Amino acid sequence: MSAEKSKWSQYIDSVVGDEFNTTIAAKVGVDAATVGRWRSGTVDPKPRQVVAFARAYGQSPVGALFAADYVDETDINAPVRMPRLHELSDYSTSELMEEAATRIRATSDRRRDAMLRIASCADIIDSEESSAEAIEDAKEAVIDILTGFLVIEMPRRYFPGDAGEWKVPRLRGNRFLRRPRDAENGNDTEDRRWGARLDGLD
Repeated sequence: MSAEKSKWSQYIDSVVGDEFNTTIAAKVGVDAATVGRWRSGTVDPKPRQVVAFARAYGQSPVGALFAADYVDETDINAPVRMPRLHELSDYSTSELMEEAATRIRATSDRRRDAMLRIASCADIIDSEESSAEAIEDAKEAVIDILTGFLVIEMPRRYFPGDAGEWKVPRLRGNRFLRRPRDAENGNDTEDRRWGARLDGLD
């Protein structure tokens, strides 16, 4: 363990020379006592601290991680293989619409109706007989439908308004809407909570 610490300590000294611990600490984002323990070999740095040190002094993070014994020569020489990321173009419109429908299943009747509307739009988009205008309209409709499921619920609260109404703040786009007060019981009849909603499904 001491050899590992010594290796890191030697690396620090080779990079910073006689620079004060307080100066090093300010650059790296740690306290001076931590730097002192690094240099004395009593404490190992965390990987993120190693990377921060290297970047603060214009050094290679890989070289610093090697000095701190987080990687070895095998890791350094190994080829980097990034997993392939799927693009939307890898999937057909029908597959994307099916995925969207899957994510909103088991919800209210209103939202089940939305799935049917999405499927209908997908048929229009995939059909070779659809015009460009019809396809664009269908795509916009899908966006509107999915946007309708972005709901931020907030505690219910009423605010007295004029003309026998209650103001119930409800966000549509960037506007607050007002919902009529129920004449019989004075309560809002549509919901037990109000929220910032994008209601594309009403």
